Amino acid sequence: MLVAHATWHGGALCLWAERTGPYEPHPDVHPFATRDFTGTSYEPLVKGAFRVELTMTLPTHGDHPLPSPECGAEGVVPEELRDWRVPALVLEPFPAMTLLQLAEHSADVVPGSDLRYLCLLADEAMRLAGRGQVLPALLREDGDLVARWRPVVDDPARFADLARAMPAACRAADGGRPAAEVLREALTGLVDTAVRGVVPHPLLPPRRGKAPDRVPLAERWVQALTGPDHSVPREPGDDADDLIAELDAWAAASRRPAGPLRVCFRLVEPGAAATDVPDAPDDPHEKAVEEAGDAWRVEFALQGTDDPSLYVPAATVWAGEATSIADAEETLLTGLGRALRLFPDMSAALDSPTPGGLALDTAGAFRFLRQAAPMLAAAGFGVLLPKWAGKAKLGLRLTTRAQDGEGSGAAASSGFDLRSLVDFRWDLAIGDETVDEAELEELARLKTPLVRLRGQWVELDERQLQAALEFLRHPRRGTMTAAEAMRAVIHAGDDALPSWTSTPTARSATFVRRSRPPPHPGRHPRRLRGTAASLPGARPGLVDVHERPRPGRRRRRLDGLGQDDLGAGSAGA
Repeated sequence: MLVAHATWHGGALCLWAERTGPYEPHPDVHPFATRDFTGTSYEPLVKGAFRVELTMTLPTHGDHPLPSPECGAEGVVPEELRDWRVPALVLEPFPAMTLLQLAEHSADVVPGSDLRYLCLLADEAMRLAGRGQVLPALLREDGDLVARWRPVVDDPARFADLARAMPAACRAADGGRPAAEVLREALTGLVDTAVRGVVPHPLLPPRRGKAPDRVPLAERWVQALTGPDHSVPREPGDDADDLIAELDAWAAASRRPAGPLRVCFRLVEPGAAATDVPDAPDDPHEKAVEEAGDAWRVEFALQGTDDPSLYVPAATVWAGEATSIADAEETLLTGLGRALRLFPDMSAALDSPTPGGLALDTAGAFRFLRQAAPMLAAAGFGVLLPKWAGKAKLGLRLTTRAQDGEGSGAAASSGFDLRSLVDFRWDLAIGDETVDEAELEELARLKTPLVRLRGQWVELDERQLQAALEFLRHPRRGTMTAAEAMRAVIHAGDDALPSWTSTPTARSATFVRRSRPPPHPGRHPRRLRGTAASLPGARPGLVDVHERPRPGRRRRRLDGLGQDDLGAGSAGA
């Protein structure tokens, strides 16, 4: 039997194996350890790997290291922890990632608990890269400049769980290191490999014309962010301090607040009731908010991280009325400084020693809705938007009505069959309100991304307007079969002009209910989720279909990877 083990050491995955059978005692050489994977499924992945010898602190029983649980050593109590020399292989990043993705599926090599844990970390790195939770960095390593991708961990509890679950063998090299330190280093290395595996190389298009005598450092850094080579070529006169500082500040701004309070940004539309708006402090920017009349406002506040209902306006903080909150002023100013990179429009407000809010024109409010608000929320800041935000958008609505006299026999008793003819009408709509051609032309004339229509604010960009005007050039009334109407409900619309709903008459709604067999009670189509509220009696799963992960889909448990596993796959803290 061959049991594979791994540790993260020196910025790389180090792989070794443990074999069973007789052994010859040696004062400090692990008698069961080997780095020979010849003839196994691991062989192609470790071919050409660099050979090293690690010093591992492992549980010891008598004159030999305690075999790992995978070798049947359960129940044996270690007598001490001792250093043992272990032959190992240092894998390059891409072969290491491939091995970690395939190790648990190997039929001829048994993965130890330490290797299984690093397989879990590889999955975590792929998840972070897939969600875009990564940031580029410029680092100094051994005197050289290197380009790296770093993870953005937005779930401290998850990170703590991973650190607690780390088997001690993962950090047993050279006397052992704290689990959080090894976790951070391993996750960073695996995330870097995961991003490089999907981002095209080179990232920048080739230069046109004559190449400059000196390529800017930033351009060389971007080139090194993709492909297998991390190194950034050096040129005389390079000063990387400013770029490193900027990238470090970017990473710091992405970290979620760890305390009980966070900075919150509240968008207030023009004409909001005075009771909805905190008292403004006496500074020029807040005076501009009051004098603007119909101006939009973004108000600053402190909000509870775990209890969002705890809301303290910046005006209250600067007035000295937040005495029950420790370090309220410092927390507010620090958070606003972090947010500046994500919301640069507020730089003018920060010129005041007591910033409380920011006045915006309509274009600025639209930028906040579409750009700043999502990024601030993703970075852990509180964001409060009007109820209509993200909902009141222009779309298509289909109305159908069954023609009289259609259908016969059993089909007629329920209304009509799929061949029945229905009268249809397409309309432009915002929510439940239709928009006529005159109103649309007025919206196009205003050329503003946020407009007030029938007492409701609506987000409307140029692409939506053009799609709507093109829609008006085509016939919007006519006759089609019931089958065509049902297809239209599902397939109509696109990103620019989505199809919000369809309005069937009572007879067509009855047909929809009766024309399909009822699903098994309590069951819905697997991997489907959606709503068809516009079709009375319809169950979820017909319209607005979205894919979601199957419940119970392959998940690794952190249990069983704890520090209770003794043997060659474990070591003392």
